[in-house]
Amino acid sequence: MEIKSISGFSEERLIDILEIEKKCFPKSWQYDDSKKYYKMMLEEKENIHIFAESGGIVAGYLLARPYNKAINEIYKHDTLLDKNKKGFSYLETIGVIKDFRGSGLASKMILKFIQESKKKGIIGFSVHARVVNKFNKKIKSLFPYNILKVRKIDGWFFGGNEPYEYIEFSI
Repeated sequence: MEIKSISGFSEERLIDILEIEKKCFPKSWQYDDSKKYYKMMLEEKENIHIFAESGGIVAGYLLARPYNKAINEIYKHDTLLDKNKKGFSYLETIGVIKDFRGSGLASKMILKFIQESKKKGIIGFSVHARVVNKFNKKIKSLFPYNILKVRKIDGWFFGGNEPYEYIEFSI
C-alpha cells in the first residue's frame, strides 16, 4: 500500500476522487457538481490531498483544506465554529473503498496528512467525524493527548443528518 500526497490538478486524480466518492458515500451526501467542486479543490495549492493506492487501485482519498476557507462554506450548518482559527486545517473528507476497510488505511492516510500539515506550518486540525461508523472514536484514539475540543452534533447536515462529533486537535 502506498500513501502519498498529491498537489496540483490532473484529470486522472479527479477521476480517482469521483470514483472514491461514488463508492464510499450515498448520492445524497455528494456534491451536486462533484466534478467541478473537486477540480477546484485540486487546483487550490493550500489544500492537502492524500491518496492510498494498492496494485494500481486507488483505495482511499483524504482532502484537507485551510480551516478558514472551509468554514466559509460550512458555518451556516454549524454556527458554533470559531470563524477565525489561524494555523488550522479542516479535514473535509476521507473515504476508503469497501475492500480496504478495516485495514488501518484511514489511520495511515490521517498520519500522512499530519506529516504534510507540519511541513506547511499547520498547528492543528478539526473534523466533523461520523459516529455511526465510529470514525469519531478512531480519530480520537489516534491523538488521545492532542484533543482540544469535542462537541456532539445530533444531525450533521453534510452527513445525512446523522450524529457526528466536531473534534479539534493540536499537532
